Amino acid sequence: MDEMPDGILLIDKDRGDLSSEVVRRVKRILGARKVGHAGTLDPFASGLLIILLGRATSLARFIHTWSKNYSGLILLGSETDTMDPTGRITRTSPVPRLESSYIEKTASSFVGEIWQTPPAFSAVRFQGQRAYSLARKGIMPDLSPRKITINSLDIIYSAGPVIEMEVSCSSGTYIRKLAYDLAVRLGSIGHLVTLRRTSCGAFEAAGSIRSGDLKKETARHILSDRIIPIADALPGMPSLEIDAALARSLRIGKKPSFTELLQQYEEGHPREGYLRLLNQGDLTAIVRIGSVKGIESVSLERVFPSISDVN
Repeated sequence: MDEMPDGILLIDKDRGDLSSEVVRRVKRILGARKVGHAGTLDPFASGLLIILLGRATSLARFIHTWSKNYSGLILLGSETDTMDPTGRITRTSPVPRLESSYIEKTASSFVGEIWQTPPAFSAVRFQGQRAYSLARKGIMPDLSPRKITINSLDIIYSAGPVIEMEVSCSSGTYIRKLAYDLAVRLGSIGHLVTLRRTSCGAFEAAGSIRSGDLKKETARHILSDRIIPIADALPGMPSLEIDAALARSLRIGKKPSFTELLQQYEEGHPREGYLRLLNQGDLTAIVRIGSVKGIESVSLERVFPSISDVN
């Protein structure tokens, strides 16, 4: 029997595919017991979907915090109940004459920390139910705004009712709501007609495995050759190689002291933030280094079983 796959896969999801179906296909093809993803994409959207295999499913909470980049098209003059092309048109309106410079200036007003109210058709929970479940029954939940960060919002093209934009944003941002809000601020109405996630953190959709390739007879070979090991799945997080003794103590639940880590530090390692601890190249744990009243401390965020323990 093959060993359990362990790591992440970068999938370029085709428009129309369900994120959950992509996960099911990968699970079936590889015969994996644990498979998940690090951030769903709406069916009408395409782009990067990060699939988590085996022990890497525990990395979701860290990957969710990464910034994401998107490209999308807004169609002014018509509004849908879902704010995207899958919804029902609820209103139309003539599109005002808009200069490119005005659109760009208006878009720039969204950059920075802003409050965004999630769409009614979203997976946000409201009074114990998913908001979209209520919205489908004609009940529009009164969702609370959330603070998000728009790193950049660039207008690539604008002509008539069509606006093409590129967005870099924090996790939790609803691009279709951003498109709707931009249309309103421009004195119009509108909805998002296309959406593509181009990157997440250091990983890009370009060059990733197309979700259509999962239907090929060679799919297992394609996937097996492209698994990124768990130790390399968080490239933006600093790492520290530790000895076998410390790795064993971590795996029986002992929290390391800052002094213990310091003994294995090398020049340039950070004294604050998340740190990956590796033993012989295998991810052992993730810790968070900080300070309380000037005293450096370590919190044990996640411990990972050794490869031998899970196979």
